[in-house]
Amino acid sequence: MLGLGLGSTFTSSSLTESIIILGGFSQIQVTDEPDDENVKMSARSSDSATVNLLGISSASSGDQLGGDFTLTVKRVDNSFTPIAGATSTGTVHAYKASSNGFFISDDDSSNIALSNFNEGGSALIDLTSFGGTDITDASATTALYTFELALTGAGHSSITGLLIGVDLDSA
Repeated sequence: MLGLGLGSTFTSSSLTESIIILGGFSQIQVTDEPDDENVKMSARSSDSATVNLLGISSASSGDQLGGDFTLTVKRVDNSFTPIAGATSTGTVHAYKASSNGFFISDDDSSNIALSNFNEGGSALIDLTSFGGTDITDASATTALYTFELALTGAGHSSITGLLIGVDLDSA
């Protein structure tokens, strides 16, 4: 029996399942393709638990991978302080690019041709509409952003990768 506080208890006759600890991302990269409004995001992981959750080894090139991803993008000033009203969060999906690498897109398809992640491609993340909010500002003198990519999965810990001060060359 386990005490849950406030007089609640939980009784279980089965073994408690353990949580698989994810090791994290070994690389996250964001580039503007071809401008600050459309970005290509890619990531890598060499951690076996993360690779297994994603299902990279059994996926083909361009296949959507497992796990639940959330991306938060913030426009920041030169001190990396978030600018009010310039934050957008949404669900994204991973697509196999290489043995341990994958692209991130807000498109939800079973497979995306890798050419759609090239300059001007349809799988790029459009910062003028991602998460339902346009966080770009063509009149700004800088276009600095932070990108926070979170991965969760049933029975797994969560991991987050953070890129701070990505310059996406404004206006």
